[in-house]
Amino acid sequence: MNCLILDDDHVSRLALEELIRQTGVLDLVASCEKVTDALKAINSNEIDIIFLDIEMPEMTGFEFLETLSDDPFIIFVSSRKDYALKAYETSATDYLLKPFSLDRLLKSINKVKEAKLQKSKSDIEKPSKSIFVKADSAFIKLDLDTINWIESLGDYVTIHTDDKKHVINITMKKVEEKLSSSNFCRIHRSFIVNLNKIEKIEENIVIIKNKTFPVSRSNKKDLYERINLL
Repeated sequence: MNCLILDDDHVSRLALEELIRQTGVLDLVASCEKVTDALKAINSNEIDIIFLDIEMPEMTGFEFLETLSDDPFIIFVSSRKDYALKAYETSATDYLLKPFSLDRLLKSINKVKEAKLQKSKSDIEKPSKSIFVKADSAFIKLDLDTINWIESLGDYVTIHTDDKKHVINITMKKVEEKLSSSNFCRIHRSFIVNLNKIEKIEENIVIIKNKTFPVSRSNKKDLYERINLL
């Protein structure tokens, strides 16, 4: 992982540079005394971790953090304990109290690795906001937000969007599996609805765009669990 040091204290920078070399897992891209030098290095390199001092002449580490448009992992380094609480209220991954050991630095790096893994999992698990459906010989992109409901027609389904209908050769079960992580709910063997499009629920009926759709007894529990009930 690429890292950068921003610390106005020369001795502290040298000590951290040596520890970084000993980790065997970090590549030090730049060791900066001035904020301007750090920003230049960040803009011209891919930085994973910034070791950031707090008390600096040009601006504090907290102020510097607010200037960053990208989101590298931040590890604050400071000789003062009283900044720790404020540091953890930011997006920082860790807070190192000077002087610190190689073992303590390695623990911080492991925290970054764990946070990076969680971020990757989160990005993978984000539901898609669109699907592609086959129409004749082409594939058409449909934004999920534009879909109102989906109706079963045997081995076909009709996808009803805000402005058009799309008849697709696919079973309702496969559509349900495809949309399982999205904001869609099967309310009947013949209907899947967009939960965001529901205007009203009365007894065993859902209303969307002034049209009524039956809610089967077997699907009713799932529907009520997935809507925001007060």
